[in-house]
Amino acid sequence: MATSIRVLHPITRLIIGGAQENTMLTAQLLRQEGWEVDIVSGPQTGSEGSLIESVQERGIPLVLEPTLVREVNPVKDLLAVWRLARLMRQGNYTIVHTHSSKAGIVGRWAPKLAGVPVIVHTVHGWGHHERQHPLIRAYYIWLEKLTLPITDKLIVVSSLNIDKGLADGIGKPENYVV
Repeated sequence: MATSIRVLHPITRLIIGGAQENTMLTAQLLRQEGWEVDIVSGPQTGSEGSLIESVQERGIPLVLEPTLVREVNPVKDLLAVWRLARLMRQGNYTIVHTHSSKAGIVGRWAPKLAGVPVIVHTVHGWGHHERQHPLIRAYYIWLEKLTLPITDKLIVVSSLNIDKGLADGIGKPENYVV
């Protein structure tokens, strides 16, 4: 009997938005094709509205991880890496495909620690920008550079994301796919 491929999609928040809807629809379509796909999200929502019920109504297994929060919080962030790694080991995932900036960092280190064979991240938009304090911006770029070597592929939703990543010294063109 062949083992099916198990995929986990970590995302920071299931608010109404492009990255979240993309994640939900990708999980739904892969499940319809016979893949075993789950989503893990932080519990926070926002004024944008929530997609938590939509994910559940579509029959997509969902884990709400309380330590996965949008704000930078070193204690919660380290705890999130540890708890996500445990979830990934228990779930015996083959692929972890992260979405959003926070889940994109903690959600790529967790599978590395858990021994997940394939780690992919979708850049729906970079977490760093020119309006941030220069030290904060530099820190976010440093985290992306630090995390890139454990990432099998960066998927971007626009070639402009590649241009920005390369301009900020994040990887080489071969690290990206639109």
